[in-house]
Amino acid sequence: MRLYKHPLQGKHRFMGFTTNDKDISIAVASVDELYDEDYHYHKESDEIYITAEGQGTIEIENKLYILEPGKVIRVEKGEKHRVISVDVSPFTVYALKVPDIVDDKVIIDKK
Repeated sequence: MRLYKHPLQGKHRFMGFTTNDKDISIAVASVDELYDEDYHYHKESDEIYITAEGQGTIEIENKLYILEPGKVIRVEKGEKHRVISVDVSPFTVYALKVPDIVDDKVIIDKK
């Protein structure tokens, strides 16, 4: 068993955290400004997005899906995607990358 402390306390413009395990990487990002991630895909890893607060959008293969508490979205390896915040309200999302492979991310469109 491993226990990881949640690093977010108070308001942050952008804060990232990852466990960097081999089997799974757990990242958390908290944004309170407009945010537009680079469009990318992963060669060998799937990503699972779980929204903790607020609302954002994920674009997967040119289709938009709402990220909000209560929804879990899985992006399979090879699927092009990016996360976008929709307003300046706090938005916190967890991204689980399985398996966690170094240099697996391929950027298609740099913002």
